[in-house]
Formats: sequence, C-alpha cells, structure tokens
Amino acid sequence: MQPWWLDAVCGAGQWQVSLARQADGAIIGALPYCQSRRWGLQFIKMPPLTDYAGPLICYPEHQRQSLPNRYAFEKKVLNQIIQNIPRVHFFNQQFYPGFEDGLPFFWQGFRLMPLYTYYLDGGLAPETLFENMKGSVRTDIRKAQEQLQIFDSEDIQAFIDIHQQGFKRQHKPLPYPPEALLRLDAALRLRGQCRLWMAASKDSSLPQAGLYAAWDQQTAYLLLCGIDEKIRAFGALQWLYWEAIQYLSGRVQTIDFCGSVLEPVEHATRAFGARRVMHLRVYKAANPLLRMLSMILGKGYD
Repeated sequence: MQPWWLDAVCGAGQWQVSLARQADGAIIGALPYCQSRRWGLQFIKMPPLTDYAGPLICYPEHQRQSLPNRYAFEKKVLNQIIQNIPRVHFFNQQFYPGFEDGLPFFWQGFRLMPLYTYYLDGGLAPETLFENMKGSVRTDIRKAQEQLQIFDSEDIQAFIDIHQQGFKRQHKPLPYPPEALLRLDAALRLRGQCRLWMAASKDSSLPQAGLYAAWDQQTAYLLLCGIDEKIRAFGALQWLYWEAIQYLSGRVQTIDFCGSVLEPVEHATRAFGARRVMHLRVYKAANPLLRMLSMILGKGYD
C-alpha cells in the first residue's frame, strides 16, 4: 500500500487512488488501484506481486466511537470511495486481512468471495515454531539439510528463471512481468526489506530452488517460491521456508504465507503449523454480458 511499492509493481505514474474527504477537504479514506486496458476493455485489477489491496480508513482521532457510529463512519467513507472509482468493465481487488466491511461494496453491486492465507506468530521462539510443524515437514527439512546447501542471493534473474519453470510446465506465462520484480527488488533492497534464499546441491552453487520474502515493521510476506522439479523430493522448499521463518521470527509480529485456495498449496502451507486467516475478494463485471464473457474465459467475474 506504499507509493514506492505501487511505483515498482505498476510502474511510476501507472496507479491512481480513489479518495474520500470530509467537508473541509481532509482525507478520511483512500483506495489505491492499478487501471489497465486490454481488448478495448478497461480493468481495475490487483497490482502484480501484491497479495492485498483495499481501502484505508482514517478514523477520527481522540474520539471513542460506539460500534454503530464506527460502522456508520465506515459506510460513509466507503460509499464515497466507491463513488469515486472509475467506471470500468471489470473490477477485482483482494482486500487485506483484517478489513471486514465488504457490505457497502455488496450493496453497490460488487460480489464478495472469501479467500484465505496462513499466519505464523513472529513472536514465537524458533524451537516452538519447529515443534508446531507437521512431523513430515520436519523430516523433509532434516533430509534436505543432509543433501543441500542454502545461501543468500541477490541474483533475481536466476530466481525468475527457476520460478517460471512451474508455469512453463502448465503452459502458462508468469503471472507478473519480470521487470516488475526487478524494480520491486531494487526498491526493497534500498530499504533493507527483502531477502532471497536459494538452495543448491552441496557439490554445486547452481541454484535449484528459491524463496523470496519482503517485510515491513509488522509483517513479513513469503512472497514467491520456485523449485527445479529434479530436487523436489529432497525437501528443498520446506527447508527454504524454515530458513526464512527462523530469520524473520523476532523481527516481525506476523509471518504471512500469502496463501492460496488451491488445495495442494493450502495443504503444504497448513503443514507448517500456521493459523488460517480469511480476507475478501471484491469483484464486479459491469453488465450481464461481460459477466457471461468472464465465465467463458474462466476469469471469475461472474
């Protein structure tokens, strides 16, 4: 949600913000968004490499609000934000965990869908975190430690080459432009807010798996991972995640696995002993014809 992050992933000047204001002009709410055009259609969609977006609400300072007043204030702010969003053919946002008030969007014709991620408590000792994992994960980590080495790397291009292997096997493109990750990595390294762990066999420095994490003062995001299929059985990803968890525990309050609703991914994430957390997808097609088109294309705006 930081301007520098949006500049990196969307491109400088390629994102906008819908604002809500008080009568005196003071900003009380904001919704950053990336707008794009394809096939003659206009989209507001998630920025690349960004798991969450969503409205920021500036609650009145030094004023205790009852729940009815708080909800009324949220409705006022969100209605204004919605009113100031450009009218586009397709709208899709994944709101950040903790944002619960999707009702003003629902009342304005948007659809709501629950999504899930998994959190680890960054304040727990590594020993506790290790014991909370599923036994098979601990076993895979120990096997990997016997056969592999892990090292820090700044070679983002090498990581991209590994990461795209899984998409190539499925005949799919990377879900982000490679240049966006290069820009984001440069912005994060400038601020000391990222790390890339790579795994290789003990007799080679050629990376065969990688995990990329970014963080702020509160939360670390296990953003991307990739692996060469030839070493999957060695538990490389499990050990990479464990190295990241050990490094980040004590540095942040929460470690976010940036989870997925895909069953195999959810199963692997849950095995680390993390806590499931819900967040909202808010989406809309402009009319019934476009909803039908989205169903045909499998884009999920129905």
